[in-house]
Amino acid sequence: MFRGRFENSIDQKGRIQLPQALRSNASKSSFFVTNSIYRKLPYLEIYTSSQWLKLEKKISRLPKFNRAVQDYTRFFLSGAFEVKLDGNNRLLVPSTLRKYAGLESQTVCVGAGDHLELWSDSNWQSIHNMITDNFNDALQELSQLEADFLKDVG
Repeated sequence: MFRGRFENSIDQKGRIQLPQALRSNASKSSFFVTNSIYRKLPYLEIYTSSQWLKLEKKISRLPKFNRAVQDYTRFFLSGAFEVKLDGNNRLLVPSTLRKYAGLESQTVCVGAGDHLELWSDSNWQSIHNMITDNFNDALQELSQLEADFLKDVG
C-alpha cells in the first residue's frame, strides 16, 4: 500500500529517487509507468509489476469492442513502460512520459493505495488546491456511497 506525499526532483537524465518511505512497499523488481490524466491535467501512474499484472488482467476482461474501453486501453496501455530501480533506488522515467506529464525539475510523488502518482510540481499544486476546495463535497458524496454500500450488503 502506497501512501504519503513526497516532493522530489528529477535529474537531467530523467531519474527520480524513490522516497525512502515508499521503498519498503516496493521490491527491487520492475515497475510499470504510464500516462494518466485527472481534470485535464497530465500525470504519471507507477505500479509494481504484480499490481500492473492484476490491472492488465482486469482490463482484458472488459468488452474490447466498446469504444470507451478502446479509448482507455489505447491511452493507458500504449503509454506503459517497464522500468527497474537502479542501485541508488532511482527510476528512469522515459522521455515521452516526462514530456507528456511536464516533468522538468521539481516533482511530487503521491501514494495512491495500489500505485504511485508522479506529478509536476505545478500540476500537483493546481490539483491539490482544487481537491482541497472541494473536500467537504467529496466527504458528503463518500458518506452517501458508504450508506448505499452498507444498504446493499446488509
